[in-house]
Amino acid sequence: MNDPTAEPAMVHAGTETTRTEARRETDRAARFRRARQDWDERFGFHAQAAQKWRLLGLAGVMFGVFGIGYGLWVDGQSEFKPFIVKVDELGQSETIRNVETISEWPKQMVKRDLSDFVNWTRSVPADKEVMVSNFRRAFTFLTAGDPAETMIKEIGRSKTLSPFRVAETRTRSVEIVSVNFVGGSSWLVEWRETTRGRGNGKVLNISKYKGTYVLKQANRLSEEIITYNPLGMKVEHFDVQKLN
Repeated sequence: MNDPTAEPAMVHAGTETTRTEARRETDRAARFRRARQDWDERFGFHAQAAQKWRLLGLAGVMFGVFGIGYGLWVDGQSEFKPFIVKVDELGQSETIRNVETISEWPKQMVKRDLSDFVNWTRSVPADKEVMVSNFRRAFTFLTAGDPAETMIKEIGRSKTLSPFRVAETRTRSVEIVSVNFVGGSSWLVEWRETTRGRGNGKVLNISKYKGTYVLKQANRLSEEIITYNPLGMKVEHFDVQKLN
């Protein structure tokens, strides 16, 4: 005969199995939550910090690109113009005006700057460091690509005319005789050069020269140019001739 209690027992056993599996699922979910909470407590801060740094890095790159673009735009829009300040005997300013054309440059200042340029490019001092400094200053009066700049570079590379080659055996001093306005943008400079032996200082030669220098206004001025060339005067071309 069939046992009347068998079926209820099987039902009871099935219920217990279901409850056990439910408890296991609950325990697994609880362990997962505890593990996730533990991970968040230990490593979540680092993940959030890394995300913040990535966002900051991206923002920095964007600001950098914007800054470079803005700087290029400003650089393209900027225009420097020299001003002439005239002072009285007490040092008080009398007039301040913008230099628009070469004809408005004060002649005394042009004579001084042009005399310096001739001295820097023609003299050969005993100290080579001084000569290097002189050429660095002279290049503030030159514009890349102009005939004057090309000619000065060719002289510097010449085996016979290069001041650095001449300095190995001789020195050369320059005495400006006159600086006169010719017309337009041209000025005439006359000077005397005295060449001496490097070892004994004996005079080897005295020569006279004249040179025509064509000037123009610089389009843009840098801090270095303003230091040595406040007028923004540029030597565009020159022609030098020996008189004797």
